[in-house]
Amino acid sequence: MPQKDTRVTVLQIGEQNWFSKGETENFRWSFVHSADTELDAETLLPGFLFDAIIITGQLSFGRYLQLNKFLSAYRIFLVEQQSGPILKMLRSKQYIDASQWPKQRLLALISENFYMKQMGTKMDMRVVKPVLNEQSTAKQFGNSHWEFNLVQDDHDPNMIMWSDLRLVSTYDFDMWMEFEKTSNLQMELEITHISAPTSKILYTERLSEKDLKQGVMIHKTDEWQYLAFKLVLHGSGVLNLGNFHFRKTRHEFGTMLPGGERLIDAQRKELFVYFDSGNLKPPLNIYFAGYRTNEGFEGYPMMKNLQHPFILVSDPRLEGGEFYLSDQQELEGQLVDYIKRKLAWLKFKEDDLNLLGLSMGTTGALYYATLLPARNVIIGKPLINLEYVATAGRNQRPDDFLTAYDLVEDLKADTLARPLITADDLKNPSTNFYIIYMDQDDYDNTAMQLLLDNLGPDVKIVQKGFEGRHNDNTGRVVEWFLIYINEILERW
Repeated sequence: MPQKDTRVTVLQIGEQNWFSKGETENFRWSFVHSADTELDAETLLPGFLFDAIIITGQLSFGRYLQLNKFLSAYRIFLVEQQSGPILKMLRSKQYIDASQWPKQRLLALISENFYMKQMGTKMDMRVVKPVLNEQSTAKQFGNSHWEFNLVQDDHDPNMIMWSDLRLVSTYDFDMWMEFEKTSNLQMELEITHISAPTSKILYTERLSEKDLKQGVMIHKTDEWQYLAFKLVLHGSGVLNLGNFHFRKTRHEFGTMLPGGERLIDAQRKELFVYFDSGNLKPPLNIYFAGYRTNEGFEGYPMMKNLQHPFILVSDPRLEGGEFYLSDQQELEGQLVDYIKRKLAWLKFKEDDLNLLGLSMGTTGALYYATLLPARNVIIGKPLINLEYVATAGRNQRPDDFLTAYDLVEDLKADTLARPLITADDLKNPSTNFYIIYMDQDDYDNTAMQLLLDNLGPDVKIVQKGFEGRHNDNTGRVVEWFLIYINEILERW
Protein backbone atom coordinates (compact mmCIF):
# COMPACT_ATOMS: atom_id res chain seq x y z
CA MET A 1 0.00 0.00 0.00
CA PRO A 2 1.56 3.35 -1.03
CA GLN A 3 2.40 5.77 1.76
CA LYS A 4 0.36 8.96 1.99
CA ASP A 5 2.25 11.99 0.71
CA THR A 6 2.64 14.29 3.73
CA ARG A 7 4.79 16.94 2.08
CA VAL A 8 3.70 20.57 2.33
CA THR A 9 1.73 21.68 -0.74
CA VAL A 10 2.91 25.04 -2.06
CA LEU A 11 1.58 27.23 -4.86
CA GLN A 12 4.07 29.75 -6.25
CA ILE A 13 2.65 32.62 -8.32
CA GLY A 14 5.37 34.52 -10.16
CA GLU A 15 7.49 34.85 -13.27
CA GLN A 16 10.23 32.29 -12.57
CA ASN A 17 9.60 28.88 -11.00
CA TRP A 18 11.79 28.29 -7.95
CA PHE A 19 11.55 24.52 -8.49
CA SER A 20 11.06 23.77 -12.18
CA LYS A 21 10.73 20.01 -11.67
CA GLY A 22 7.88 20.56 -9.21
CA GLU A 23 9.06 17.92 -6.73
CA THR A 24 11.30 18.48 -3.71
CA GLU A 25 12.05 16.55 -0.54
CA ASN A 26 9.79 18.73 1.64
CA PHE A 27 7.26 20.18 -0.81
CA ARG A 28 4.73 19.28 -3.45
CA TRP A 29 5.40 22.33 -5.57
CA SER A 30 3.01 23.93 -8.05
CA PHE A 31 3.72 27.00 -10.16
CA VAL A 32 1.51 29.38 -12.16
CA HIS A 33 2.70 32.44 -14.02
CA SER A 34 1.52 35.71 -12.50
CA ALA A 35 0.88 37.24 -15.93
CA ASP A 36 -1.01 34.38 -17.59
CA THR A 37 -4.71 34.73 -18.35
CA GLU A 38 -5.59 31.02 -18.25
CA LEU A 39 -5.92 28.60 -15.33
CA ASP A 40 -3.83 25.44 -15.47
CA ALA A 41 -6.44 22.69 -15.00
CA GLU A 42 -3.82 20.16 -13.86
CA THR A 43 -2.18 22.49 -11.32
CA LEU A 44 -5.29 24.21 -9.95
CA LEU A 45 -7.80 21.49 -9.18
CA PRO A 46 -11.25 22.74 -8.08
CA GLY A 47 -11.55 22.70 -4.30
CA PHE A 48 -7.84 21.99 -3.74
CA LEU A 49 -6.39 23.87 -0.76
CA PHE A 50 -2.68 24.68 -0.67
CA ASP A 51 -0.78 24.69 2.62
CA ALA A 52 1.12 27.83 1.58
CA ILE A 53 1.10 30.33 -1.29
CA ILE A 54 4.16 32.36 -2.31
CA ILE A 55 3.64 35.39 -4.54
CA THR A 56 6.86 36.38 -6.33
CA GLY A 57 5.45 38.39 -9.25
CA GLN A 58 3.07 41.27 -9.94
CA LEU A 59 -0.61 40.30 -10.11
CA SER A 60 -3.12 42.10 -12.27
CA PHE A 61 -6.62 42.61 -10.89
CA GLY A 62 -8.03 40.05 -13.32
CA ARG A 63 -5.38 37.47 -12.45
CA TYR A 64 -6.03 37.99 -8.75
CA LEU A 65 -9.74 37.31 -9.25
CA GLN A 66 -8.90 34.13 -11.21
CA LEU A 67 -6.68 32.81 -8.44
CA ASN A 68 -8.60 34.17 -5.46
CA LYS A 69 -10.27 30.86 -4.54
CA PHE A 70 -6.82 29.30 -4.01
CA LEU A 71 -5.51 32.13 -1.81
CA SER A 72 -6.25 30.92 1.71
CA ALA A 73 -6.06 33.29 4.67
CA TYR A 74 -2.91 33.32 6.85
CA ARG A 75 -1.02 31.21 4.27
CA ILE A 76 0.04 33.86 1.72
CA PHE A 77 3.68 34.95 1.67
CA LEU A 78 4.22 38.15 -0.24
CA VAL A 79 7.75 38.31 -1.69
CA GLU A 80 6.89 40.81 -4.45
CA GLN A 81 5.01 43.90 -3.31
CA GLN A 82 1.68 44.50 -5.08
CA SER A 83 -0.34 47.48 -6.27
CA GLY A 84 -2.70 49.23 -3.86
CA PRO A 85 -5.98 47.46 -4.81
CA ILE A 86 -4.34 44.00 -4.80
CA LEU A 87 -2.58 44.74 -1.51
CA LYS A 88 -5.87 45.79 0.08
CA MET A 89 -7.51 42.49 -0.91
CA LEU A 90 -4.52 40.48 0.29
CA ARG A 91 -4.61 42.37 3.57
CA SER A 92 -8.12 40.98 4.21
CA LYS A 93 -6.52 37.53 3.95
CA GLN A 94 -3.88 38.42 6.56
CA TYR A 95 -0.92 37.99 4.20
CA ILE A 96 2.63 37.65 5.59
CA ASP A 97 5.25 40.11 4.33
CA ALA A 98 8.24 38.04 3.24
CA SER A 99 9.82 40.68 0.98
CA GLN A 100 12.94 40.95 3.16
CA TRP A 101 13.38 37.25 3.88
CA PRO A 102 16.06 35.14 2.18
CA LYS A 103 14.55 32.40 0.04
CA GLN A 104 15.98 29.56 2.15
CA ARG A 105 14.66 31.07 5.38
CA LEU A 106 11.19 31.34 3.87
CA LEU A 107 11.20 27.75 2.64
CA ALA A 108 12.45 26.44 5.99
CA LEU A 109 9.78 28.39 7.84
CA ILE A 110 7.02 27.05 5.57
CA SER A 111 8.29 23.48 5.86
CA GLU A 112 8.32 23.67 9.68
CA ASN A 113 5.01 25.46 10.30
CA PHE A 114 2.64 25.01 7.37
CA TYR A 115 2.27 21.22 7.43
CA MET A 116 -1.10 19.80 6.48
CA LYS A 117 -2.28 17.72 9.44
CA GLN A 118 -3.21 19.11 12.85
CA MET A 119 -1.77 17.19 15.82
CA GLY A 120 -3.08 17.54 19.35
CA THR A 121 -3.57 15.05 22.19
CA LYS A 122 -3.90 15.02 25.95
CA MET A 123 -2.79 12.69 28.73
CA ASP A 124 -5.41 10.22 29.89
CA MET A 125 -6.40 10.98 33.49
CA ARG A 126 -5.95 7.29 34.30
CA VAL A 127 -2.16 7.59 33.89
CA VAL A 128 -1.88 10.21 36.67
CA LYS A 129 0.01 8.62 39.59
CA PRO A 130 -0.09 10.65 42.84
CA VAL A 131 2.75 10.02 45.30
CA LEU A 132 1.50 11.74 48.47
CA ASN A 133 2.37 11.79 52.13
CA GLU A 134 -0.06 10.36 54.71
CA GLN A 135 -1.69 13.71 55.50
CA SER A 136 -2.55 14.52 51.87
CA THR A 137 -5.44 13.14 49.81
CA ALA A 138 -6.36 12.77 46.15
CA LYS A 139 -9.70 12.29 44.39
CA GLN A 140 -10.21 11.53 40.71
CA PHE A 141 -13.26 12.89 38.84
CA GLY A 142 -13.45 10.54 35.86
CA ASN A 143 -11.43 11.79 32.91
CA SER A 144 -12.19 15.41 33.86
CA HIS A 145 -9.76 16.34 36.65
CA TRP A 146 -8.09 15.40 39.93
CA GLU A 147 -8.52 17.23 43.21
CA PHE A 148 -5.60 17.20 45.66
CA ASN A 149 -5.74 18.39 49.29
CA LEU A 150 -2.08 18.73 50.14
CA VAL A 151 -0.30 19.10 53.47
CA GLN A 152 3.36 20.09 53.56
CA ASP A 153 5.81 17.54 55.02
CA ASP A 154 9.48 18.44 54.55
CA HIS A 155 10.51 14.80 55.02
CA ASP A 156 7.88 13.34 52.68
CA PRO A 157 7.18 15.72 49.77
CA ASN A 158 4.12 15.45 47.54
CA MET A 159 4.59 14.55 43.90
CA ILE A 160 2.39 13.72 40.92
CA MET A 161 3.70 11.60 38.07
CA TRP A 162 2.29 10.42 34.76
CA SER A 163 2.94 6.80 33.79
CA ASP A 164 2.54 7.61 30.09
CA LEU A 165 5.67 8.74 28.25
CA ARG A 166 5.73 11.21 25.35
CA LEU A 167 7.82 10.40 22.28
CA VAL A 168 9.47 13.38 20.56
CA SER A 169 11.89 13.88 17.71
CA THR A 170 11.24 15.71 14.48
CA TYR A 171 9.04 18.64 15.50
CA ASP A 172 8.51 21.17 18.31
CA PHE A 173 5.37 20.86 20.38
CA ASP A 174 3.49 23.03 22.87
CA MET A 175 2.50 21.80 26.33
CA TRP A 176 -0.48 23.27 28.16
CA MET A 177 -1.55 22.20 31.63
CA GLU A 178 -4.99 22.94 33.09
CA PHE A 179 -4.75 23.71 36.80
CA GLU A 180 -6.23 25.87 39.53
CA LYS A 181 -4.70 26.10 42.98
CA THR A 182 -4.59 28.05 46.22
CA SER A 183 -1.86 30.70 46.43
CA ASN A 184 0.07 29.09 49.29
CA LEU A 185 0.88 26.08 47.09
CA GLN A 186 3.85 26.17 44.69
CA MET A 187 4.73 23.65 42.02
CA GLU A 188 7.56 22.73 39.68
CA LEU A 189 7.48 20.36 36.70
CA GLU A 190 10.43 18.06 36.11
CA ILE A 191 10.82 16.62 32.60
CA THR A 192 13.29 13.77 32.24
CA HIS A 193 14.60 13.16 28.71
CA ILE A 194 15.32 9.49 27.96
CA SER A 195 17.04 8.17 24.84
CA ALA A 196 14.56 5.96 22.97
CA PRO A 197 17.21 3.69 21.38
CA THR A 198 19.22 3.09 24.58
CA SER A 199 16.79 3.94 27.45
CA LYS A 200 19.58 6.06 28.95
CA ILE A 201 18.56 9.15 30.93
CA LEU A 202 19.98 12.12 29.07
CA TYR A 203 19.04 15.04 31.33
CA THR A 204 16.25 16.53 33.45
CA GLU A 205 14.88 20.03 32.99
CA ARG A 206 12.87 21.91 35.61
CA LEU A 207 10.06 24.29 34.77
CA SER A 208 8.77 26.83 37.25
CA GLU A 209 5.14 27.62 37.94
CA LYS A 210 5.61 30.82 35.93
CA ASP A 211 6.79 28.74 32.96
CA LEU A 212 3.73 26.51 33.23
CA LYS A 213 1.36 29.48 33.35
CA GLN A 214 2.82 30.85 30.13
CA GLY A 215 2.83 27.49 28.36
CA VAL A 216 5.93 25.51 27.47
CA MET A 217 7.46 24.50 24.15
CA ILE A 218 9.44 21.27 23.87
CA HIS A 219 11.96 21.49 21.05
CA LYS A 220 12.72 18.80 18.49
CA THR A 221 15.76 16.62 19.04
CA ASP A 222 18.42 14.90 16.94
CA GLU A 223 17.34 11.49 18.20
CA TRP A 224 14.08 9.97 19.35
CA GLN A 225 13.44 10.67 23.02
CA TYR A 226 10.89 9.70 25.62
CA LEU A 227 9.78 12.32 28.14
CA ALA A 228 8.78 11.45 31.70
CA PHE A 229 6.91 14.03 33.80
CA LYS A 230 6.86 14.70 37.54
CA LEU A 231 5.08 17.57 39.28
CA VAL A 232 6.76 18.49 42.58
CA LEU A 233 4.53 20.35 45.07
CA HIS A 234 5.61 22.65 47.89
CA GLY A 235 3.41 23.99 50.67
CA SER A 236 -0.12 23.16 51.79
CA GLY A 237 -3.31 23.83 49.83
CA VAL A 238 -5.72 22.60 47.19
CA LEU A 239 -4.82 21.78 43.60
CA ASN A 240 -7.34 20.99 40.87
CA LEU A 241 -5.39 19.36 38.05
CA GLY A 242 -7.09 19.10 34.67
CA ASN A 243 -5.93 17.91 31.28
CA PHE A 244 -2.31 17.97 30.16
CA HIS A 245 -2.24 18.89 26.44
CA PHE A 246 0.43 18.26 23.79
CA ARG A 247 0.16 19.97 20.39
CA LYS A 248 2.43 20.12 17.38
CA THR A 249 3.28 23.79 17.21
CA ARG A 250 3.04 26.28 14.38
CA HIS A 251 5.01 28.74 16.50
CA GLU A 252 3.83 32.33 15.94
CA PHE A 253 1.63 31.38 12.99
CA GLY A 254 -1.35 30.02 14.90
CA THR A 255 -2.87 27.30 17.07
CA MET A 256 -3.68 24.04 15.27
CA LEU A 257 -4.25 25.88 11.95
CA PRO A 258 -2.39 28.92 10.59
CA GLY A 259 -4.37 31.81 12.06
CA GLY A 260 -5.95 29.67 14.81
CA GLU A 261 -6.39 31.28 18.23
CA ARG A 262 -7.25 30.24 21.79
CA LEU A 263 -9.78 31.60 24.25
CA ILE A 264 -8.68 30.81 27.83
CA ASP A 265 -10.57 31.06 31.12
CA ALA A 266 -9.36 31.36 34.71
CA GLN A 267 -9.12 27.56 35.04
CA ARG A 268 -6.86 27.52 31.96
CA LYS A 269 -9.54 25.72 29.96
CA GLU A 270 -9.76 26.66 26.31
CA LEU A 271 -11.81 27.00 23.16
CA PHE A 272 -10.09 27.14 19.76
CA VAL A 273 -11.32 29.74 17.24
CA TYR A 274 -10.37 30.40 13.62
CA PHE A 275 -11.66 33.22 11.39
CA ASP A 276 -11.52 33.36 7.58
CA SER A 277 -12.80 36.47 5.80
CA GLY A 278 -13.77 34.51 2.66
CA ASN A 279 -15.38 36.65 -0.02
CA LEU A 280 -16.18 39.44 2.49
CA LYS A 281 -19.91 39.04 1.68
CA PRO A 282 -22.64 38.19 4.23
CA PRO A 283 -23.37 35.99 6.02
CA LEU A 284 -20.78 34.97 8.60
CA ASN A 285 -21.05 31.20 9.18
CA ILE A 286 -20.06 29.86 12.62
CA TYR A 287 -19.30 26.12 12.62
CA PHE A 288 -19.02 24.24 15.93
CA ALA A 289 -16.95 21.07 15.70
CA GLY A 290 -18.29 17.72 16.78
CA TYR A 291 -16.72 15.24 19.20
CA ARG A 292 -12.95 15.03 18.54
CA THR A 293 -10.53 12.89 20.57
CA ASN A 294 -7.65 14.41 18.57
CA GLU A 295 -7.57 18.13 19.27
CA GLY A 296 -8.00 20.60 16.44
CA PHE A 297 -10.48 22.22 14.12
CA GLU A 298 -13.12 20.47 12.03
CA GLY A 299 -14.86 21.45 8.81
CA TYR A 300 -12.22 23.73 7.29
CA PRO A 301 -12.51 22.50 3.65
CA MET A 302 -16.33 22.40 3.89
CA MET A 303 -16.60 25.97 5.17
CA LYS A 304 -13.86 27.22 2.84
CA ASN A 305 -15.69 25.87 -0.19
CA LEU A 306 -18.82 27.83 0.75
CA GLN A 307 -16.67 30.95 -0.01
CA HIS A 308 -18.38 33.18 2.58
CA PRO A 309 -16.66 34.37 5.78
CA PHE A 310 -16.62 31.76 8.53
CA ILE A 311 -15.47 31.01 12.05
CA LEU A 312 -14.51 27.52 13.20
CA VAL A 313 -14.96 26.74 16.90
CA SER A 314 -13.50 23.66 18.58
CA ASP A 315 -13.65 22.47 22.20
CA PRO A 316 -10.49 20.67 23.43
CA ARG A 317 -11.77 20.14 26.98
CA LEU A 318 -12.49 16.67 28.42
CA GLU A 319 -12.15 13.73 26.01
CA GLY A 320 -13.57 15.03 22.74
CA GLY A 321 -15.10 18.25 24.08
CA GLU A 322 -17.36 19.72 26.76
CA PHE A 323 -20.24 20.64 24.44
CA TYR A 324 -19.31 24.35 24.52
CA LEU A 325 -20.84 24.76 27.99
CA SER A 326 -19.41 25.80 31.36
CA ASP A 327 -20.73 26.82 34.77
CA GLN A 328 -18.89 30.15 34.95
CA GLN A 329 -19.79 31.09 31.33
CA GLU A 330 -16.45 32.87 31.00
CA LEU A 331 -15.54 31.11 27.76
CA GLU A 332 -19.04 31.71 26.39
CA GLY A 333 -18.64 35.45 26.98
CA GLN A 334 -15.23 35.47 25.29
CA LEU A 335 -16.60 33.63 22.25
CA VAL A 336 -19.56 36.01 21.89
CA ASP A 337 -17.17 38.97 22.02
CA TYR A 338 -14.90 37.33 19.44
CA ILE A 339 -17.81 36.79 17.02
CA LYS A 340 -19.08 40.35 17.50
CA ARG A 341 -15.63 41.74 16.74
CA LYS A 342 -15.46 39.78 13.48
CA LEU A 343 -18.95 40.94 12.47
CA ALA A 344 -17.85 44.53 13.11
CA TRP A 345 -14.60 44.04 11.16
CA LEU A 346 -16.60 42.69 8.21
CA LYS A 347 -19.07 45.60 8.59
CA PHE A 348 -21.97 43.13 8.70
CA LYS A 349 -25.27 43.58 10.50
CA GLU A 350 -25.56 41.77 13.84
CA ASP A 351 -27.94 39.17 12.35
CA ASP A 352 -25.78 38.45 9.27
CA LEU A 353 -25.03 35.22 11.05
CA ASN A 354 -25.64 31.48 10.69
CA LEU A 355 -24.87 28.98 13.48
CA LEU A 356 -23.93 25.49 12.28
CA GLY A 357 -23.07 22.20 13.93
CA LEU A 358 -23.19 18.41 13.72
CA SER A 359 -23.60 16.05 16.70
CA MET A 360 -21.79 17.67 19.65
CA GLY A 361 -21.57 20.85 17.59
CA THR A 362 -25.36 21.12 17.59
CA THR A 363 -25.26 21.90 21.31
CA GLY A 364 -23.00 24.87 20.63
CA ALA A 365 -25.06 26.12 17.68
CA LEU A 366 -28.34 25.93 19.62
CA TYR A 367 -27.00 27.41 22.84
CA TYR A 368 -25.33 30.37 21.13
CA ALA A 369 -28.64 31.20 19.42
CA THR A 370 -29.64 32.41 22.90
CA LEU A 371 -26.58 34.70 23.01
CA LEU A 372 -26.35 35.91 19.40
CA PRO A 373 -29.11 37.15 17.01
CA ALA A 374 -28.49 34.52 14.35
CA ARG A 375 -30.64 34.54 11.21
CA ASN A 376 -30.45 30.74 10.86
CA VAL A 377 -29.41 27.66 12.85
CA ILE A 378 -28.54 24.61 10.73
CA ILE A 379 -27.78 21.41 12.66
CA GLY A 380 -27.53 17.65 12.12
CA LYS A 381 -28.02 14.90 14.73
CA PRO A 382 -28.95 17.23 17.62
CA LEU A 383 -27.86 16.52 21.20
CA ILE A 384 -29.58 18.82 23.69
CA ASN A 385 -30.51 16.77 26.76
CA LEU A 386 -26.99 16.06 28.00
CA GLU A 387 -28.04 14.57 31.32
CA TYR A 388 -30.20 12.09 29.42
CA VAL A 389 -27.30 11.29 27.04
CA ALA A 390 -25.26 10.20 30.07
CA THR A 391 -27.95 8.28 31.95
CA ALA A 392 -29.33 6.53 28.86
CA GLY A 393 -25.81 5.57 27.87
CA ARG A 394 -25.50 3.27 30.88
CA ASN A 395 -28.02 0.95 29.24
CA GLN A 396 -27.63 1.66 25.54
CA ARG A 397 -23.83 2.20 25.26
CA PRO A 398 -22.23 1.16 28.58
CA ASP A 399 -18.66 1.25 27.20
CA ASP A 400 -19.12 4.05 24.69
CA PHE A 401 -18.97 7.86 24.90
CA LEU A 402 -17.72 8.04 28.48
CA THR A 403 -17.30 11.80 28.03
CA ALA A 404 -21.01 12.13 28.83
CA TYR A 405 -20.30 10.93 32.39
CA ASP A 406 -17.39 13.38 32.69
CA LEU A 407 -19.72 16.14 31.55
CA VAL A 408 -22.20 15.33 34.33
CA GLU A 409 -19.29 15.33 36.81
CA ASP A 410 -17.77 18.56 35.49
CA LEU A 411 -20.89 20.73 35.20
CA LYS A 412 -23.25 21.68 37.98
CA ALA A 413 -26.67 20.04 38.09
CA ASP A 414 -28.54 23.25 37.33
CA THR A 415 -26.37 23.87 34.26
CA LEU A 416 -27.31 20.45 32.89
CA ALA A 417 -30.94 20.66 33.98
CA ARG A 418 -31.80 24.02 32.44
CA PRO A 419 -33.36 23.87 28.95
CA LEU A 420 -30.68 24.40 26.34
CA ILE A 421 -32.95 26.62 24.26
CA THR A 422 -36.55 27.88 24.29
CA ALA A 423 -38.43 30.40 22.16
CA ASP A 424 -38.21 32.95 24.98
CA ASP A 425 -34.42 32.54 25.14
CA LEU A 426 -33.80 33.36 21.47
CA LYS A 427 -31.70 36.48 20.97
CA ASN A 428 -33.45 36.89 17.62
CA PRO A 429 -37.14 35.83 17.70
CA SER A 430 -37.01 35.44 13.90
CA THR A 431 -34.25 32.80 13.93
CA ASN A 432 -35.02 29.92 11.54
CA PHE A 433 -34.06 26.33 12.37
CA TYR A 434 -33.04 23.63 9.89
CA ILE A 435 -32.66 20.26 11.62
CA ILE A 436 -31.58 16.85 10.28
CA TYR A 437 -32.10 14.08 12.80
CA MET A 438 -32.01 10.29 13.20
CA ASP A 439 -35.31 8.59 14.05
CA GLN A 440 -33.75 6.05 16.41
CA ASP A 441 -30.93 8.23 17.75
CA ASP A 442 -29.26 6.18 20.50
CA TYR A 443 -27.52 9.20 22.05
CA ASP A 444 -30.48 11.55 22.48
CA ASN A 445 -33.79 10.26 21.10
CA THR A 446 -35.61 13.09 22.92
CA ALA A 447 -33.89 15.91 21.06
CA MET A 448 -36.22 16.49 18.10
CA GLN A 449 -39.39 16.45 20.17
CA LEU A 450 -37.84 18.67 22.84
CA LEU A 451 -36.86 21.22 20.22
CA LEU A 452 -40.39 21.24 18.78
CA ASP A 453 -41.88 21.63 22.26
CA ASN A 454 -39.40 24.25 23.51
CA LEU A 455 -39.39 26.42 20.41
CA GLY A 456 -43.14 26.24 19.91
CA PRO A 457 -45.36 26.89 16.88
CA ASP A 458 -44.24 30.47 16.17
CA VAL A 459 -40.64 29.58 15.34
CA LYS A 460 -39.90 28.36 11.80
CA ILE A 461 -38.50 24.82 11.89
CA VAL A 462 -37.57 22.82 8.78
CA GLN A 463 -36.79 19.19 9.58
CA LYS A 464 -35.50 16.11 7.77
CA GLY A 465 -35.37 12.68 9.41
CA PHE A 466 -33.57 9.45 8.56
CA GLU A 467 -34.01 5.90 9.82
CA GLY A 468 -31.25 4.71 12.12
CA ARG A 469 -29.12 5.43 15.15
CA HIS A 470 -26.89 8.44 15.76
CA ASN A 471 -23.98 7.34 13.54
CA ASP A 472 -25.81 5.12 11.05
CA ASN A 473 -26.15 7.58 8.16
CA THR A 474 -23.74 10.46 8.68
CA GLY A 475 -23.14 10.82 4.95
CA ARG A 476 -26.77 11.63 4.22
CA VAL A 477 -26.99 13.93 7.25
CA VAL A 478 -24.01 15.95 5.97
CA GLU A 479 -25.47 15.97 2.46
CA TRP A 480 -28.71 17.58 3.69
CA PHE A 481 -26.78 19.84 6.05
CA LEU A 482 -25.02 21.29 3.00
CA ILE A 483 -28.25 21.41 0.96
CA TYR A 484 -29.84 23.62 3.62
CA ILE A 485 -26.75 25.83 3.93
CA ASN A 486 -26.46 26.35 0.16
CA GLU A 487 -30.17 27.14 -0.16
CA ILE A 488 -29.83 29.79 2.54
CA LEU A 489 -26.71 31.30 0.95
CA GLU A 490 -28.41 31.49 -2.45
CA ARG A 491 -31.34 33.42 -0.95
CA TRP A 492 -29.18 35.81 1.12
